Amino acid sequence: LLHGIQKNSEKTVQSRLLALSVLTQVNKHFPENRHFSLGLPEGKSIKQIAKQYSNSGEGHYPTIIPAIYEQLMGRLVKDVETAYSKLKDLCNVKTYAQKHKVTERQACIDFKLIRGACFMTLSAFTGMRISELTRIDSTSYKEVDLDGVTLCTLRSWTSKLEKLPREDAWACAPICKLALEILTALNDDYRSEKGDIHISPCF
Repeated sequence: LLHGIQKNSEKTVQSRLLALSVLTQVNKHFPENRHFSLGLPEGKSIKQIAKQYSNSGEGHYPTIIPAIYEQLMGRLVKDVETAYSKLKDLCNVKTYAQKHKVTERQACIDFKLIRGACFMTLSAFTGMRISELTRIDSTSYKEVDLDGVTLCTLRSWTSKLEKLPREDAWACAPICKLALEILTALNDDYRSEKGDIHISPCF
């Protein structure tokens, strides 16, 4: 087994050995001659063995280089501002297609790209996870006055241990207001519930 997993990373080897070691918990239910043992060299821990028998280290989490992240944020702001300049055209696919001289199929693709940019902007400028983004609605953006300073916030509602939904607020950038307005307008003519930014019609 140890020689067979040598091609894996240290983290993978350690995970496999830990998973197999769980089987030793049932030894008390069997006679001694039927006991399961990993057969590891005496006095060595699973972590030490994983280090010895792996072909690479534990690995690492990717690091986002600030310069790249800055470019991403700038691109998102630009995409949202461009979409906002076309706000009146985003309610109806046919109108958008005619005005911008594209096919309706291309209009649908454009709408999906705009929707993605808007949700990503809301996530990037608040730190919201996907599960939290699914709880926002068209009224989530709110400006709060704090001692003469205007703070932009995005509200979401969560139901965890509480029986009633709890309102949470994230600090955000003013670009989030535009992103939310775009999401509210996007495809609204086709929605069964007007203003519900999570109901996307199919064409």
